[in-house]
Amino acid sequence: MARQPLLSVVIPTTNESSNLPHVLVEIPDEVHEVILVDGHSSDPTVEVARALRPDIQVIHQNGMGKGSALMQGFARARGDIVVMLDADGSTSPKEIPRFIHALQSGADFAKGSRFLPGGGSADITALRRLGNRALTGLVNALFGTRYTDLCYGYNAFWRRCLPLLQVDCNGFEVETLINIRSARSGLTVVEVPSYESTRLHGTSGLRVIRDGWRVLRTIVHERLGKAPEPPAPTSGLSCKPVVIEETSIEAISKETVLVTGGCGFIGSRLSALLAADGLRVVAYDNLSRAGADGAMSAGVPNVVLERGDVRDVYALRRVIASQGIKTVFHLAAMQYAPACEKAPRECVSINVGGTQAVLDACEGTSVSAIVFTSSAAVYAPAADAVNEAAAVAPIDVYGHTKLWGEQLLRLFHRRTGTAIGIARLFSVYGPGDTNPHLASVIMQAQGGDGITLGNLSTQRDYVYVDDVAKGLMMLARSCQQRGWLLCNLGSGRAVDGATVVATLERLLGRPFARHDAARIHANGHLQLLSDTSLAFATLGWEATTPFNVGLAEAVRQPLANFQTDDLLPASPGGR
Repeated sequence: MARQPLLSVVIPTTNESSNLPHVLVEIPDEVHEVILVDGHSSDPTVEVARALRPDIQVIHQNGMGKGSALMQGFARARGDIVVMLDADGSTSPKEIPRFIHALQSGADFAKGSRFLPGGGSADITALRRLGNRALTGLVNALFGTRYTDLCYGYNAFWRRCLPLLQVDCNGFEVETLINIRSARSGLTVVEVPSYESTRLHGTSGLRVIRDGWRVLRTIVHERLGKAPEPPAPTSGLSCKPVVIEETSIEAISKETVLVTGGCGFIGSRLSALLAADGLRVVAYDNLSRAGADGAMSAGVPNVVLERGDVRDVYALRRVIASQGIKTVFHLAAMQYAPACEKAPRECVSINVGGTQAVLDACEGTSVSAIVFTSSAAVYAPAADAVNEAAAVAPIDVYGHTKLWGEQLLRLFHRRTGTAIGIARLFSVYGPGDTNPHLASVIMQAQGGDGITLGNLSTQRDYVYVDDVAKGLMMLARSCQQRGWLLCNLGSGRAVDGATVVATLERLLGRPFARHDAARIHANGHLQLLSDTSLAFATLGWEATTPFNVGLAEAVRQPLANFQTDDLLPASPGGR
């Protein structure tokens, strides 16, 4: 028997304490969660809501206006279906089953209409009716729709459609915006008859002339603008920062999180930082490449080690179910590019098969957000800094597996609505590296015999491991607000091989390098530089550790669990 969809009801409110008792009591038992977005009420709206429905989720609105409130409520919703409901008693929760029936019958978006048979209004004035008719006709003419009631806010939709709607306005015009973008995105829209009652208590914030003008302006803007598309890798649900009481994702809430590869180079640092932030961390790792810091991470307070293979769906699902995991950081991967070239089947099995196993384990569970570490290796070679809109054209097996992983996550997001954050990492370095990139050069230089290096003109974007771990934490917070977010995590500074060697020689107090131009990898980017403007704008993140400071830390503990048969880089770099 198919699982029934979970229902989320979003209710924007401002000073509705007298109306809520009539509204909340009529919400059907089938509703999974009710989210109240309070717009700075001066009356006891929140207290009344909690008294009537103790399980209600309250968001204190950041900003003003109905559109802003809905955006923040949508970002919080975790149901399969989202219902927009007014708090003033004008729309009846008893009609929710009509909307759900339309969606389960094949609609993507169920739109209420007061002017269909079975609908009606006791509230609309002659002026509002005339304006609504004119604006509805205009939208139908411009966008090829057949709407009967444009300016009505009782709607329901599958949450997976949120990225297509890209809600980004503050006022009552939000209803028009959603209706237009639903149609332009190719969604199947079905109108449902609905009856609008008069407001029970208080006065409406609707102003006919002002809000009518804003609706007209929105129509013109949408007609002149580009049709919305499914979000590109750089885009996400456009939402303003959300302020949520107590369970605020400002700290990802006090929950248990899962880190696959949690004992690896980046994973061990991420696990430690998450634990220090008050979270309980399950580090899922097979310990095949865990270094000293990683092996010790299980002994860190609030970090629990679960040993297992990332391709084991059943083991992952058991951990997720038993621990009540809500956020997953998926870092486990075969990462060293030359090793991936030597064993492509194993690389695909771990990086692609493992990612799909994580997604399979998460589906239908408590998991609401997944953060995935991709790589700059997905980009095509470029002479300049690359942003997230740059061409993707991997040149090696590793890069292809990471791009494939991104695509699997995109499909999963579209199907389930789970919040997704993807970080394209550049050349991560620091103490305890488990891959012989820069670290193998350091180890051999410390040996005192000198080493022969290849092309020293190659440029890398080195980003310190702790900066990356902090960026992943910030990405988790932001993607839960936005629904989807992909961004680069790099330093934005190019460091060539000659600079690496010179800095190491200063740190070690002696020269060690010999040059051999013949020692150059057959594949690999000669230059890889990040544009991190998006990470700064959306996360407030930037790499702050200077290269020489981070390199000094790497010299202190250069490499963990390095196998002598691993390939020595032909130049001091790597991904």
